[in-house]
Amino acid sequence: MHACTDLLSKANTYAEQHFSDVVLSEEYLNLGVEQVCSLISSDKLTIASEEKVFEAVIAWVNHDKDVRQELMARLMEHVRLPLLSREYLVQRVEEEILVKNSSACKDYLIEAMKYHLLPTEQRALMKSTRTKLRTPASLPKLMMVVGGQAPKAIRSVECYDFKEERWHQVAELPSRRCRAGMVYMGGMVYAVGGFNGSLRVRTVDSYDPVKDQWTSVANMQDRRSTLGAAVLNGLLYAVGGFDGSTGLSSVEVYNLKTNEWFHVAPMNTRRSSVGVGVVGGKLYAVGGYDGASRQCLSSVECYDANSNEWSYVAEMSTRRSGAGEWINVSYPFNDENSWV
Repeated sequence: MHACTDLLSKANTYAEQHFSDVVLSEEYLNLGVEQVCSLISSDKLTIASEEKVFEAVIAWVNHDKDVRQELMARLMEHVRLPLLSREYLVQRVEEEILVKNSSACKDYLIEAMKYHLLPTEQRALMKSTRTKLRTPASLPKLMMVVGGQAPKAIRSVECYDFKEERWHQVAELPSRRCRAGMVYMGGMVYAVGGFNGSLRVRTVDSYDPVKDQWTSVANMQDRRSTLGAAVLNGLLYAVGGFDGSTGLSSVEVYNLKTNEWFHVAPMNTRRSSVGVGVVGGKLYAVGGYDGASRQCLSSVECYDANSNEWSYVAEMSTRRSGAGEWINVSYPFNDENSWV
């Protein structure tokens, strides 16, 4: 019995990690509705986009449409429509006849559209299983090194495969870039701003690991190199940096769903070569270089997205700029709000 349970667990894990391939198979199309619901409700699905889940549901229903179309509402309960772009919701989901024929499915669509219309702070309060990001257990599989200087800015991108213990060249950046911000968000890697060898840039490129392809997205409003970049509440933050003449205190945010950048409250201090990280639902800007005083900084600021305010927290004991951005392994403060 234990062996059967173990085998089933491994089969489920395989299906989660290879979802895009599994849903193309005849075996998937012949699953029962409970098995499909169990699969698509998993937080651990490895997918580039929630579109894959929606299309998998439509394919399964259409495989035996007369019998299965009445099951659409049960299935759509587990599709995270709010995580899809507005364009896809309007052009694909709303036009799908299986959705139009179900009042419950139309309610899920309205929920998703309402989610897109809400301001960021209210959106965070709209919590349901359908607004929760999926968190694949198998990620990250690769480590990416993007651009850099050698000694001038370069376009080269490489990935390190931990299983094979070797580096692979992947698609090059569309243009030369060093001193950029880098984040992973929504299944894509983003290269934000930087220096092209002549100018500090506003451009932003996203990398699709499935297609091995870079695509340019909306430009930032400010030119920035040596910026900090991080993801908070599903939004990409570009923090501080250097525009070619001065250090920046400004902060702007990229909304993937609308492909737009907008400014939020600036930091209290100009910071280029700033380290950033997200801990406990807040964004931290650590150290950096203040071009006005020409000093490296020991001060640290914390951004609360709900109040749109930056506030100082305890200073580090050492001045530093160009600090490595951290992985959240533990909170950096002790009970006295001091660095340890």
